Amino acid sequence: LYTLSGEQPGSNYSFCRPSACLIYYYDNKNSELFIKDDNEIYVFDMENDFKLLRRFGHKLLQRPYGLAFDSNQNIVLIDANIKKPQILTFDKKTGKVLNSRPFEPVMEQCAKSQTLIQLFDYKNVLGKNLAHFEKTKCRFIYSNQNSLFVSDLGRSIVYKTNMNGEIELAFGHY
Repeated sequence: LYTLSGEQPGSNYSFCRPSACLIYYYDNKNSELFIKDDNEIYVFDMENDFKLLRRFGHKLLQRPYGLAFDSNQNIVLIDANIKKPQILTFDKKTGKVLNSRPFEPVMEQCAKSQTLIQLFDYKNVLGKNLAHFEKTKCRFIYSNQNSLFVSDLGRSIVYKTNMNGEIELAFGHY
């Protein structure tokens, strides 16, 4: 467990596997820090000794990874549960789930090597080097307009999807 401490009484927070953070600047004087923990997201006031403002995602998230903002400045992450991988979009102010879509690149029917090879292996490189889909370890994400880029550390590949989780491109290899 890791601890974030502020100067206010009771402002110690323990985390389990904090693995992503984002800062949202409302203006020059107000900003919030979002920290993705093992199964929820914490939001802290950066100008007020990291006072905890809210938490969300608890009991909903199973294997969450990454944090990014979509084009509307909502929070996006990947829940990489291999049985039901999905892209989740949260309202940054309320924590309400705005959207939940299947994440195709690690769904068994799409993630099998043969499917990815047929779709994206123009140079016959993936087929020789692509690990089995069960080795998937999607960890880091980046959002750009209507696209999401996700690095899969277990398969040494990067996926590009639309915000509905539909795969558009896969590239890289070990």
